[in-house]
Amino acid sequence: MRSAISKSAVSVIISVILSAFAGCGASGSTMSTAEKPADVTGTETDTVSDSALISDPKNEAGNGYVIIRNEADYPSCLKDFRYDCGGKVIDYWGNEVFSVTEDDLLFSCGVSAHRFENGLYGYIDINGETVIGPVFSEARPFVNGSALVTENGESYYIDLNGNKSEDKTHEGYHGDLTKHDFYSTFTGKYLIYQDGETYRDADGTEHARVKYGYSDADGNDTDMPGVSKLYSFKNGYALVEGDETAHGDLYFINEDFERVTDFSDRHENRTLDKTIVNALDESNLLLGLDYILEGGYFVVNAGRPGEPEFELYKIVPGSYHT
Repeated sequence: MRSAISKSAVSVIISVILSAFAGCGASGSTMSTAEKPADVTGTETDTVSDSALISDPKNEAGNGYVIIRNEADYPSCLKDFRYDCGGKVIDYWGNEVFSVTEDDLLFSCGVSAHRFENGLYGYIDINGETVIGPVFSEARPFVNGSALVTENGESYYIDLNGNKSEDKTHEGYHGDLTKHDFYSTFTGKYLIYQDGETYRDADGTEHARVKYGYSDADGNDTDMPGVSKLYSFKNGYALVEGDETAHGDLYFINEDFERVTDFSDRHENRTLDKTIVNALDESNLLLGLDYILEGGYFVVNAGRPGEPEFELYKIVPGSYHT
C-alpha cells in the first residue's frame, strides 16, 4: 500500500477524469484556491439527441461515437470536470480552480486524498475544500463509498464522513473471490479477472499467457480472448485494449461484450489512442473510477504535456459499423 497515488507512464491510457473523478498529477502540502470560475456549462441538459449529433458532418459517424463541438450540447456534469496540470487544477475550459504541491490527486466519489502541511493525509473536494481532516499516515482513493486509510499504525476503512466503515470494494458481488485473480473493484455489473495459464503450440512447445475475462454479480464468467487489458464497466461501457492480434487498438464494449466503437479511422489523427495523454495510471483506472459518464460521455486530452486541450466525446449505441 502506498501513502500517495503514484503516476507512471502507461502504454495505453485514457484521460477521462470527469465529474468528481478528476485526474492525478503533482499536488501537495500547501493549497491556494482561486476565485471560483464562472459557470460556463451552457446547459443543464444531461441528454442530447444522438440523431442530431450524427447528422453533423464533422462527427465520426459510423465509428460508434461523436465529438460534441457545441457547448449547448454539453451535459451539466461537465462543470465538475477537474484536471491536475502540474499542480494547477483546472476545469474543462482551462480555468484554474485551485492549486496544490508535492502530492498526487485522484478524485473519486467527489474527494481526493491530500497531504496537508502537518505531513498527514486527509481528503479534499473538487474545489479544494477540506472534507476529512489530516490524521492519516496513508490514504487510498474512495471506491463504492469506502477508502482504506492508516492511522497510528492501524489500517481500516472509512466512509465519506470519515467514520469507520466496512470494505465496500466488492460490494454487490456474490461470487467466489478466491476463484480467480481479480484485479478490479466491483463496478457496473462485473469484476475483472486475469488468470495465468499454459498452452502448447503446434510444435508442442509450452507457453505461458494470461486469460482475461469478466465475472458477473453471481460469479458467472465470460472469457475475453484477443485482449491484453480490460477496464472496469462504468455507465454501461468498458474500455478494452486489444492484444497483438488486434493490433493493440482501443475500443469500448457494452455490457453484452459487443464492440461499440472503432477509433482506427479518425480523420485528424491516425488513431485515437495516439492523442490520449496519461492522467491515470493503469492501477488507478482499474479501481473503477468514473471514466465514462452517464449517457456514454468521455473526455480526451488531445493537447501536449502541460498544455491540455480537451475534447468531449459521446458513445452512440448502434452507430458503429464494421
